[in-house]
Amino acid sequence: MFPVMDDLVGRRFGEWTVEGPAPSDRGHNRRVAVRCSCGVTRLKRMSLLKSGGSQSCGCHGHKHLTLPLLERYAPDLNGGCWLWEGALGPCGHGRAWDGRRPVYAHRYFYEQMRGPIPAGMMACHHCDVPSCVNPDHIYIGTAAQNSKDAYDRGRNKLPTVQVRGNGFARSKLSPEKVRLIRQSDDTDIVLGRRLGVTDAAIWAVRNRRSWAWVE
Repeated sequence: MFPVMDDLVGRRFGEWTVEGPAPSDRGHNRRVAVRCSCGVTRLKRMSLLKSGGSQSCGCHGHKHLTLPLLERYAPDLNGGCWLWEGALGPCGHGRAWDGRRPVYAHRYFYEQMRGPIPAGMMACHHCDVPSCVNPDHIYIGTAAQNSKDAYDRGRNKLPTVQVRGNGFARSKLSPEKVRLIRQSDDTDIVLGRRLGVTDAAIWAVRNRRSWAWVE
């Protein structure tokens, strides 16, 4: 451990907060475990933090970071969704740091506005938009109910033949959504949050790097 690690834990460098030494780190220019104000964790070299070479995970300067968690969303006037304006997990769900631990944004909103979620239960979406945090679009169900709902809506059905596009089991887009993307004036980020995909996926559709066969 660093000789002065006790003095570093809890210290802020931009949006980073030092949590402790990096596991099994060796060498003169040592690294530490840090957490960004948005909840993302990384390993960073102390020299980089002290020089100001790293201020955040990339979200630094985003307006949503200055807002309370319950205000970090943008309303979708078309579908009534509240689209989370923070970090997203690999499945498109919002992620945040509530001051004590990392949380899923939709679960946090539901618990703050509707009440506790029983142990072992899931916060599921009626709207099929993973980044939505509107408690009116969320219902509490078991893992089995969530899986059945996903199957009934066609999200988990496996193809029996080689297919492309929305024929793949994990595809979140369809030819109709692809046409909507190419016709929309919204930004890649706004469309991505509305449709539950990354802004890179929206860019690829618009530039025909994917779904090129859809006219």
